[in-house]
Amino acid sequence: MALELRYEYDGMGRQTKIDYPDGTSSTSVYDDVGHLVQTVDVLGQVTRYEYDDEGNRTKAVMPNGATTSYEYDAYGRLVREISPDRGETTYGYSTAGELVSKQDAEGNLQQTEYDLLGRKISESWVSQPELNTHYEYDSCRVGKLCKATYHQGETIYRYNDDGLLAEKTQTMNGVTLTLENEYDDYGRIVSKTYPSGRKVSYHYAEHGHEPNAISVDGSPFITDIEVNAANQLTGWKWADGSTYQRTYDQDGRITGLPLAGLTQAIDYNELGHIIRWSDGQQVKNYDYDRIGRLSAYSESNPAGIVLQQQLFDYDANGNRTQQVNTLNTEQLADYYTIKENTNQLSYKNQKHYTYDANGNLTQDGEHSYHYNAKNQLDNVDDQYFYFYGTNGQRIQKVTPQGSIFYAWDDNRLFAEYDQNGDLVSETIYLGSIPVGVIKDSELFRVFASQDNAPRAIINQSDEVVWRWESAPFGEDSADSSPKSESGFVYNLRYPGQYYDAETGLNYNHHRYYDASIGRYTQSDPMGLDGGLNTYIYANNNPITYIDSSGLKYTKTITTYNIQINASIALFGASTPTLGYDLALRWRTGIMNDWHAGGTRRYQGTKLTNLYNKSVTFNVQMPYDTATPYSSPGAGPFYAYTNHWMAAQNKGTQNAVQVEPAGFRSVVEYANGWRGLWASDEPGRVASHEFGHILGLADHYVVATNQTCPGHVGHLMGDLGPLQQHELDNMVDLVPGGC
Repeated sequence: MALELRYEYDGMGRQTKIDYPDGTSSTSVYDDVGHLVQTVDVLGQVTRYEYDDEGNRTKAVMPNGATTSYEYDAYGRLVREISPDRGETTYGYSTAGELVSKQDAEGNLQQTEYDLLGRKISESWVSQPELNTHYEYDSCRVGKLCKATYHQGETIYRYNDDGLLAEKTQTMNGVTLTLENEYDDYGRIVSKTYPSGRKVSYHYAEHGHEPNAISVDGSPFITDIEVNAANQLTGWKWADGSTYQRTYDQDGRITGLPLAGLTQAIDYNELGHIIRWSDGQQVKNYDYDRIGRLSAYSESNPAGIVLQQQLFDYDANGNRTQQVNTLNTEQLADYYTIKENTNQLSYKNQKHYTYDANGNLTQDGEHSYHYNAKNQLDNVDDQYFYFYGTNGQRIQKVTPQGSIFYAWDDNRLFAEYDQNGDLVSETIYLGSIPVGVIKDSELFRVFASQDNAPRAIINQSDEVVWRWESAPFGEDSADSSPKSESGFVYNLRYPGQYYDAETGLNYNHHRYYDASIGRYTQSDPMGLDGGLNTYIYANNNPITYIDSSGLKYTKTITTYNIQINASIALFGASTPTLGYDLALRWRTGIMNDWHAGGTRRYQGTKLTNLYNKSVTFNVQMPYDTATPYSSPGAGPFYAYTNHWMAAQNKGTQNAVQVEPAGFRSVVEYANGWRGLWASDEPGRVASHEFGHILGLADHYVVATNQTCPGHVGHLMGDLGPLQQHELDNMVDLVPGGC
């Protein structure tokens, strides 16, 4: 059954009410100038906002009374934030409007320098200079990041002639790890050579856009990969001829998939939430409250006898206040106390939690936690130490037993090595799905659930060597020896998470998650941009949502299959050579940054397995010189596209005008969206403006060029790489979509 929502709007086209299938509704209220001043959810819980005369939001009051305040300078730049969870943060700017200083509630001062093109070239911390990071550009390829140097290490990047990342070499404390990528003429990834030297190859049909086979060191691993008419993955064959099959309902939701000898069947309610998993041996049931938070979970045997149950209660802002656990006939209740007017957990029963001024957990009754000036966990109990590279990625862990080094492919952790650089494990992915892992020179099969979390691993003899059956928030340990006495260690959990046995926490990229209490140990670095509660995990619904970055939760399932079409035709009004060269440059940049290539449908790791969406980029070359476009200061060529959001009355044409250097990059809202780019400017300007065509908003203050907090290093913030949550936001904008 398709999900039906009813929307109401005021005379200005602003959404004022949503009616849900269960009869509930939520409302939004605006002031006279169009600012959102109040929302009321289906439980009647009220969130309020206040603004200054310039339209800047000055206060956000959560349903539980937690209040965040903001102050701005005369240019509309955020200069001070006071949060009930992470204290006071202040910001400073250069005369060019660049964010050059940030001081947190612990007094840690971060200073940032930029080059003449506005690219970040250094970050320094006055109180901890060993954390200073330096960035170098252009020497490997114009407009590209070539080297990042950080505490006890560096990362070096190399690109091919099309600007695609060909090699990434990470060195940390004397251990060097290199990942090599190889592409075909269509920009499709055809092989990845892991730091161990192992080569994973991806094979395609002649005109295919998705792999139809994977081989490892030349030997077949997965063959006959198939998709349905909606480009959803339906199955493949393993090398031994056995099959893997996924099924979907008419709304594109996964209804069945194998989990190492068992077939998991999945049922949904009218709001698209999973309500039942069954595999013939057990049945898991899920219930939700009226705003989609998990309220009950149970496990039963095939006869319907309940083996265990969990019941959850929450306060007005989503903080867990009680959990009742029933195992067979034994019942135990856990009570949670939240610090008044905040979202910080003070007690779980008699267990006391304390925090520093930045909202980082420092004591939990079992461990002591210490953080560096970047607010990264770097020391637990003076026994366990953690080190980080660029983008907050953890690249080394030191324990009394030795060191583990981690290798990253984009924002995905894919491999571990010991202090000698020898292999611990390497994971093989099909899109976002872990399908294989290599340990001790043996290749194992990985079976993942619908949210792409690994659930079972089998060896070449079809024996289950590892299994993770967990309650919803992931608090249960993995079974590392289901078939033998010898333990099989595998630490990936929910997408983006890595389990640390020494603390029981899950490293989740930008912060740490404690599954035992179902919440993060640190306040969200994005502040309220990541959600109205800066500590809760996955909106208190880890069955429907994930948080792969530790910044913002996203949907793991969808009730719709949506094809996004963004056809761009390039046109020019100057000399053919100049126009063509510029067109080719911008086309290549857009394709590279959006992980597409050529005139083909793209369904890749950023979108496929989370949303079952497909994006069609149809960039035509050469451009047409016979169709000029006039505007003040018109540049050498422009592009237009039929807007995929035309149904929302944003226009049917979108002109993308390339201006000479010195003209401002903006987007106009008249008949569609038009982006003006400086044609001589390197970096991701073209890709940023293309993001507007796909519905993404700026995350910087236009008047000052200040990047909004929480969006540093993001495409729509300061021209960083495209982030997963930016794609999530794009998908959320699709009319009638998820």
